[in-house]
Amino acid sequence: MSTTAVLSIVGVGLAAYLVGVLLWATARFFTSRRKPSYAMTHRYEELHQLAGAALREAHGDRAQAAHIMRHATRLPRHTINTALLLHR
Repeated sequence: MSTTAVLSIVGVGLAAYLVGVLLWATARFFTSRRKPSYAMTHRYEELHQLAGAALREAHGDRAQAAHIMRHATRLPRHTINTALLLHR
């Protein structure tokens, strides 16, 4: 094989690799976008209503209500615990 044939094969392989990396990076960028947090899209009144609904669903069990709220909102535990403590 001549030198130019080897260089062209290596060049095509390198170009294909770079195109693959570019496609992977683009797909990762668009699929890894996170949803906005619950705290950024909802008001405190809605969190208060959700705390009441979670407590009713859990029959007053705060640990179960915290689990329900965590699953629904993905808020930090201390925020959920504060919302449950303030709900009377």
